[in-house]
Order: sequence, then structure tokens, then C-alpha cells
Amino acid sequence: MTLHNIKPTFFFIVLVFTVVFIGTNASPAAPAENKQKITAGDFFQTVLLTGSLQARNAEHFTVPQTPTWQVQIKWMVPEGESVNPGDPVVRFDNSNMTSDIENMEMNLRDKQEEKKQKRAEYSFQEKEVELKVKQAEIGYEKIKLDAAIPKGITSDYEYEQKQLALKTSEEALKKARVEKEVKLATLNSELKRLDIDIAEERGKLEQSRKTLEDLTLKAKTAGTVVYEDLGWPNRRKVQVGDNAFAFDTVATIPDRDSLQVEAWVNETDINRVKPGLRVDIVMDAYPDKRFSATVKDVLNSAEERQFWGKARYFSVLIEPDTRDFDIMKPGMSVKCLVHSAEYLDVLLIPIQMAYFDGRSFFVKPRGKPAVKIEPLGFNEFHLAITKNGPLEDGIVLETVNPSKIKEIGSENN
Repeated sequence: MTLHNIKPTFFFIVLVFTVVFIGTNASPAAPAENKQKITAGDFFQTVLLTGSLQARNAEHFTVPQTPTWQVQIKWMVPEGESVNPGDPVVRFDNSNMTSDIENMEMNLRDKQEEKKQKRAEYSFQEKEVELKVKQAEIGYEKIKLDAAIPKGITSDYEYEQKQLALKTSEEALKKARVEKEVKLATLNSELKRLDIDIAEERGKLEQSRKTLEDLTLKAKTAGTVVYEDLGWPNRRKVQVGDNAFAFDTVATIPDRDSLQVEAWVNETDINRVKPGLRVDIVMDAYPDKRFSATVKDVLNSAEERQFWGKARYFSVLIEPDTRDFDIMKPGMSVKCLVHSAEYLDVLLIPIQMAYFDGRSFFVKPRGKPAVKIEPLGFNEFHLAITKNGPLEDGIVLETVNPSKIKEIGSENN
């Protein structure tokens, strides 16, 4: 169970009990009086969120599509290193692709050589069929002249024989011409098929060469390289040697001018976080530096977060008022203190001097009975109450004795 899964009231009980327990079991030295006094001032109620620095805009480095749809990462620019346009950022394993390209080049050469042979064969067979047609034409013309001799000059039998020979020669000529057309059409079809095969091989080769080139991803913009998370079940960032699928993002170059905080608020606290509220953000890596920011948007759809239990969370986008690029890096974890309510000119009771019995809050002025209070709100330092009650500014408080709770309740009823 995470802190986000604990109901606010229960969390406060544990917090107050812990503070009181520590206070009552500390060294004999009494705490400083100003830590026990009721003071007047302005009160800010806060909601603590966790999140990380993200960039709205970024250049994404995605795995190119390959015939295997999965490729191994062979090299990456170290995370956090700056690159310039044109610099290589990621290289994927290209050994299989290089081998495929060599085979494609060999197939293309074979097809081109086959086409040369077919063209030479076409030229030879074209001359051969043309010669047969020419011979058939010459033979036909000779027989035609003989068959033109009329009857009377030759016998009827000889005349009929020449007419028969003419018809036979005419059929042979037609057959030779048809064979020529069929033969040349077949040879042309084979050449066209080879042209198609060569074009396909060349297209595959060009695509493979482009894919090979795409296996090295180069930066188009200047910036700092950030690795992507692999997600469940690995729970770590991408690293050299990992296998990645086509279209997966393995790294980004965030646009630092668009840096913002993406935080998450539990559904039980969603009504306390609204656009426009002031926020103090502190990066875990620089706990001594605090930056002011504003809640920009709260998304309407809740979702479960892996490893955070069964509770549902809303995404909160927070815009920093200023950005310190020397220390602000994408992916850094951030704590966000959202100022959810403000009460001006109220009484402030140190939180360690209050006691909560599960239903009501109690404080005890020094030398006087304890009283029950109705706080306007509370944060990690104070409870806020109005000035028109029984307590006043400057009153010194004592630790409430939990064993007196029933007695205190009856006194206040």
C-alpha cells in the first residue's frame, strides 16, 4: 500500500500520533515556547503530489520496420549526453540486413545476366524465324509463277499439280508467319517477365538499403538524449542489447522549453486540486531548491498506476513559472505542494500540540482544561481556526493527555 491509498483522515491520525509520541518520548528538555504558542497569520492548506519532469514536445527515436519486426539495439548515445543535428543517437543490429542485401545484389546480377542471355537468344531466334519466312515467301513466289501457266500449254494433269503445289506453298508461308509471331511474342514475354523481376529485385534492394540506413537513427534537433522506460515487467529503462519491436520509442530529445511536471492525484483528493492553484515544486535531486508553479490542467479520466495498488489516480499537469535548465532534466522525480486553500488572518495551532481521537481535535492551554476545536483545515505544520472562538493569539499550549479524552469530551458537551 502506498501513501496515496491511505485515507486523509487516517493519515492525519497516524501523523499526529507519531508527532505526539515523539514529543512525549523525546529528551527531558522542554520544547521552545514559540513551538507551543498559538499565533496569528495566514494559513495555506496543501496537497502533496508526486510526479516527474516531462516535455510536451520532443523528438522521438522509434524502431524502424524490418522484415523480422524485432531488432536488437547495438549502440546508444549515453543518456544525458547532448547531441547536435545529424549526430547518430541509436544504432540497431544490421548483420541480418547486410546479409540480405548481399543476397539481393547477387539475385539482381543473376537476373540481369539472364536477361542478357535471353536478349541474345531472342536476336538469334528472331533472325532464324525471319529466314524461314523469307524462304517460304521465295518458294511461294516461284510456285506461283509456275502455276500461272494456263491450260493448253501444259497438260491438265501438270496444271492441277502446280495448283496443288501453290496452295501447299501458300499454307506453308502462312504457317511460317504465324510461327514467327508466336516465337517473337514468347521471347518478348520472357524479356518483359525478366524486366519485371529485375524491377522487383531492384525495388527490394533499394528498400533494404533504406532500411539499413534507417537502422542508424540520427538527431534532427539539438538537445539531451533521454532513454525510454521498457515498462512492465522489466521496470527499467532501455539499454544496449535489448530487443525492440517496430515503432517502439527507445529514446527522445525533449524540448526543454516545454518542460512541465506531470503529477498524479489520488481520487480521494481530486476535489482539492484545480487548475490555477499555486504550487511549490521540489526536485528530489535538489531538495534545497524550490520553484513556484501553477496547476495547468487536471485530466478527467482516472487510471490505475502500476505498483501503486488498486487506487485510481488523475493526471495533473503543472507549469513551472521559471525553468532552471542547469538542474531541470526530463525524467527527474518531483514533489509538488499544491496550495489547495488559503485562510487569511486566522489562528495557527502547531500541529504537534493537537490531539485527534478519531472524531475531534483537542488542544490544552497551559494551566487550563483542554478544549475541543473545529479546524478550518490543516497542513504539515499547523491547524487553522477562526479568531472568534475560546482561544487567542499568544496562548501557550501543553501536550494533551489521551487518557483524559472522555473527560474532555464531557466538559465540552
